[in-house]
Amino acid sequence: MANICENTMYVSSPNKESLQQIHEFMNDWGNAILEEIDEYSFEYYFDSRWDFPKEAMQEMTDSIKDTEGLYIRVLSVEECNYYAAFNVFEDGVWVTK
Repeated sequence: MANICENTMYVSSPNKESLQQIHEFMNDWGNAILEEIDEYSFEYYFDSRWDFPKEAMQEMTDSIKDTEGLYIRVLSVEECNYYAAFNVFEDGVWVTK
């Protein structure tokens, strides 16, 4: 059995098309819960196995046509192994803080 990592992802962008592309990606994810903040920002809560799903998140941002002004931060926690990570997508790149 895999350890489950809980992820909280905050997203903001002035570009509604970019936000729509993220919604489509997260809908395909399967277990994501959306909480809308306003028309330009929202949060998703979703699970992954073991840790931050870097490959999937990179795939998501690579598929977005216009990432100018796109800000994403993901807090990932897997308590059984004392894992916590804070990843940020800003200025077109993912960075672990």
